Amino acid sequence: MGASHETASSARPWAGGRRASSVATVAAALLLGAFTAPASGEVRVRDAAGAELVKNGSFERGLRGWRTNDRRMTKLRQVRRAIKGKRAVRLRAVKGRRNIVLNDRKNTVRKAPKGARYRLSAYVRSPDRLAGDLRVRVVRTVRGKPRRTRVSIHRARYRLTHRHWVHVSLTFKVKRKRSALDLNVVAWNARPGQVLYVDQVSLRRLRSVRVPVRGVPEGGGTLTNGCHYSARGVPECGAYAGAAVGDNASPAGHESRAGQPLGVHRTFWKADDVAAAVATARADLARRRVPWMSFKLPYSWTAMAAGAGDAWARDIAARLSKLDGPVWIAFHHEPEKDGAIASWRAIQERLSPIVRRTASNVAFTIILTGWNQLYGSAAYSLPAIWPRRTAVDVVGFDVYNRYGTPDSSQTKPADLVSEYFDPLSAWARSRGVAWGIAETGYTDATAAKDPTWLRRTYAGLVARGGVALAYFDSAPASATGDWLLDDARKARQFADVVSGTPTMRR
Repeated sequence: MGASHETASSARPWAGGRRASSVATVAAALLLGAFTAPASGEVRVRDAAGAELVKNGSFERGLRGWRTNDRRMTKLRQVRRAIKGKRAVRLRAVKGRRNIVLNDRKNTVRKAPKGARYRLSAYVRSPDRLAGDLRVRVVRTVRGKPRRTRVSIHRARYRLTHRHWVHVSLTFKVKRKRSALDLNVVAWNARPGQVLYVDQVSLRRLRSVRVPVRGVPEGGGTLTNGCHYSARGVPECGAYAGAAVGDNASPAGHESRAGQPLGVHRTFWKADDVAAAVATARADLARRRVPWMSFKLPYSWTAMAAGAGDAWARDIAARLSKLDGPVWIAFHHEPEKDGAIASWRAIQERLSPIVRRTASNVAFTIILTGWNQLYGSAAYSLPAIWPRRTAVDVVGFDVYNRYGTPDSSQTKPADLVSEYFDPLSAWARSRGVAWGIAETGYTDATAAKDPTWLRRTYAGLVARGGVALAYFDSAPASATGDWLLDDARKARQFADVVSGTPTMRR
């Protein structure tokens, strides 16, 4: 468990490997509708997205390729408030009460084949909490009458109830030949001065691929936000929201309040709990959660680095490779001050190729405190602790908001975005590795003083390219903080954050 500007503790109440109770499992299945895999030998049809068709959908090249429908009524400009990258665009209503429209200057697709399927998506945000739609106008020229056209419209509506970025997407099929695709992002009935921000407009053609039920397809799958995730479960956009719950307990209660599954489920295992860990991962995947598991090691760090645990790690990976979905795994997370860090680094360098060669669906992750890397001893800095010549799919950090804990000197809730996400995301980009928050928590005092803290923190993670945020809803490792979501106010705040976040689509 990490800390914010405090010395981090690496103590952890490791789970005893208990399976979730049958009552909780049945309740979760009734509540969420458990996914039932087809019989062995069958195949599943999944969508695979093609190349990006939108030019300058990130607006990094200014307004090139974009316009408004009426420059007298709407002002369009490039801004620095982006969900991804450095730039986005802002549309501001100038006069009258009317729709404001972002339009591609030329039709993004001029000749869409009959029967082709596409996915259109964009991020939108408005401090004025506008409503509108993402739409595509399918424009068809009537044969023999070049001046006559017929238009059909596909749309996905949105209503912005808060100030944060929202992902909107729709999938549609072109029904007739000689069709062009005209992309629009619309906000309805905007009053003068009201604004809409838009970023990451994307259009990709879809194709159906048939994959075996057993084993994970090379191309991964699709999230509920319309984005692709890799075979190892790393999303191309958006971030999973989830939690560690008690002693590896079921998160069904949180999912009931949120009205959807968690995107990621953190669990903690001893070295001899492999069978129980695999069973829990299987249950998580059935409910569309990405399992993110930490294992203690069966031997000393010196022995593990010398190869004593190779067969043990290979067995874990082999068992997980048979599951129908991605799994994230870490070996001895938060290693700072638990031993010679060079030995821990050697363990990661040895186990990563074993895991990744054995299981194409398993992401190799490492989990650090975050505080030690940015504010602690140079021995634990990212350059010093990072495994050499080793593939790491996701790096996780355990950072907490310690405002209101007995041993903290913080006078206000921590800003994890500026203190951690900004520097850590910049470093992750420089290394080409996905990053996320493997543990976080906040106190009842923060919930009362700053009720939107968790939502802002999650939005800040998404805006900086993080792929997951897991809340530590468990007994604290010491008496220094109460992170439990047993307070009704905190439980509602967590459910509000989870609601609408992406999960794997089955």
